Amino acid sequence: MQSTPDQSTDKVIEFIATGLFISCCLWLILLSMTVLLPDLAWHDAALEFSSKLQLYGFELLLTLVYSAFAACCIVFMRQPLARAIGFIGFSLLILFYCCSWGLYYLGNIFLSSTSITMLMFDSHQIILHILQLNPLILFITISLALCCSLLLYFIIRSKLLSQVSHYRRYWFRCAMLALCCLMFTPLLFVRSQHQRSVQQVQLFAIDQISHYQKNTGPLLYFLADLKRLLQPKLAVPTTLSQPDLAVIDKPLLSMADYLNSINDKPLQRYNVILLLIESLRKDALQIYGNRLAVMPSVDQISQDAIVFNRNYAQASHSNYADLAPLTSRYPLYAEGYYYYPQQASYPRLLIYDILHAIGYRTAIFSSQNESWGGMKYYLQAGHLDHFFSADYYQGDFWTDVVDADQQQNAAWLKTMTGGTRYGKVDDYHTVSHAIKWIRQRSDQPFFLYMNLQNSHMPYIVPAGFPNKFNKINAAFPSRISMQNPSHRQIIFSRYFDSLAYIDQQLKRLTDALKQAKLWDKTILVISADTATAFGEHGFNGNASALFDEVVQVPLLIRIPGHGYQEINHISQHIDIPPTLLSAIGLPPHPSFQGIDQLNNHKPPRYAFIVAQTPVAQQYAIVSDRYKVIYDLPARGSLLFDIKADPGERKPLTDKAKRDPLLANLFKWVQLQLNYYADPLQQKQAYPPSYY
Repeated sequence: MQSTPDQSTDKVIEFIATGLFISCCLWLILLSMTVLLPDLAWHDAALEFSSKLQLYGFELLLTLVYSAFAACCIVFMRQPLARAIGFIGFSLLILFYCCSWGLYYLGNIFLSSTSITMLMFDSHQIILHILQLNPLILFITISLALCCSLLLYFIIRSKLLSQVSHYRRYWFRCAMLALCCLMFTPLLFVRSQHQRSVQQVQLFAIDQISHYQKNTGPLLYFLADLKRLLQPKLAVPTTLSQPDLAVIDKPLLSMADYLNSINDKPLQRYNVILLLIESLRKDALQIYGNRLAVMPSVDQISQDAIVFNRNYAQASHSNYADLAPLTSRYPLYAEGYYYYPQQASYPRLLIYDILHAIGYRTAIFSSQNESWGGMKYYLQAGHLDHFFSADYYQGDFWTDVVDADQQQNAAWLKTMTGGTRYGKVDDYHTVSHAIKWIRQRSDQPFFLYMNLQNSHMPYIVPAGFPNKFNKINAAFPSRISMQNPSHRQIIFSRYFDSLAYIDQQLKRLTDALKQAKLWDKTILVISADTATAFGEHGFNGNASALFDEVVQVPLLIRIPGHGYQEINHISQHIDIPPTLLSAIGLPPHPSFQGIDQLNNHKPPRYAFIVAQTPVAQQYAIVSDRYKVIYDLPARGSLLFDIKADPGERKPLTDKAKRDPLLANLFKWVQLQLNYYADPLQQKQAYPPSYY
């Protein structure tokens, strides 16, 4: 039946009313969060008022466009199924918007394409992590989205919008005219004295994901993120000099041929323990300058160890950084976020594959869930006799041993997970299982990789552990501000107590080795997956920008009979496997991209680092003196003199220093990506090495 003019008019007005209702929901959320959160661009005193109007006007305009699309689907679709799809689309919009604000509340970052990709692969662990940090945020986010959706549903069912719009048709027209004026006025309001500032913000809004876009609203940030995805990932300037990076291609080698190269050379069959401590900063240890005895057992071990003073992790986030000390591979596999597959086209070889081939027992004991990022698929591709990880553990989790201020969170976690899965095991249990495994046999050398997690934010220790630093048992802040002195004190005290707890577990391990008369036959490696930031560059935690407070980590290697030694040149996590093989008497394997630091007679070479997270998409190169960080979204770089400016506070503008490093960095990126995109090359050779 053909609709009458009045019916068509009513439909249009109902569409306007529906769109206005949806917009109001989003605007109220935007207004509330702008008032509540001081980190947003609206509160930035350095930003001109006219620029703020432009940013927020653009955000409001995006909400209006998005609302109009949802309203069109709901109002003009005649079929019930089509209208249901439109309503579901609106519900997903509201959920996206609320979740984006919830994420910003927790970590000062809105949802992006990378965030959504991570949620697709690791939704279970991400939700559990949010529940651990602040379960109330998750509850409020979902409840708010549900309430908005249900409210619109009942309004549509009751035909309230069409009735109201029918009787107040002219009022709605006037309201929409006023609304359009309000929307476009901020976009056109430019005062001449603010012209330079406005142009800068416009440049950010069109070409970059700037600081202001990251701190305005979810839709502005997401739009810029989508625009970035449509652009080439890496724009190499044509003005750069030719790179001087030396590249060595290495053909595939069977394990039999590798073992034949040993030529019956006598081996020192030391046991090997490789220990990664979550978020361990260098300045937490006395050997690196801390005046406090946070980890006395580690400090004592360092007196008889090789101490690496300039060691770098290969990434700022654990799903990339954790594997480098085992694979001796740079963790740059793709242009975007990479999830390790069950079956890979490239050759996967880990240090324990080699040791297993010469008669070692091999095991992994990890307090974290190694499903994160698909890491377990890589780890279990090797020759492992025993694999202990949180995703297979059936005993007590942090929910059973948390401190007093986490008891409410623990109840939430048990409810949400059915009391069976949480994601992290208390390090006491991990170490206990490792000791039990070591004691099973003493006549066979072993390789043991351990990953301890109690020092993961929010730095949990059991209720019975004596707090040496957090003596008042202060609760972890629901939203961290390192500019707040009380927050800063709480964070550091809880962080140090969590490290002290791990140190206690490490002492249990070393005592067990000594009781079994294995201490003098064991190489012990102590390092961190990554370090962690405490507001030095405006952010907290890791999985973020590639500044040294996040990626420069401690590295101690205790080799029986070697004694104390300091190494002051650059080392990387990928150097650990070839260095350990050298200590045993084995040659480096051609699969490794790292070098043997015990016999490093070559000139200093570069360290390469990567970040592919919702917070940062960056590459970095470190030379003996300088460091360049290249940011993909901004398509810009920062140069630091890390000897004169170790805190990376004063970026340099010297192109003569920056451009050669950038040229080598771009060459490294392209060679890495080319290798992992070429199955034919993977069947013939290992990833190249760089010097």
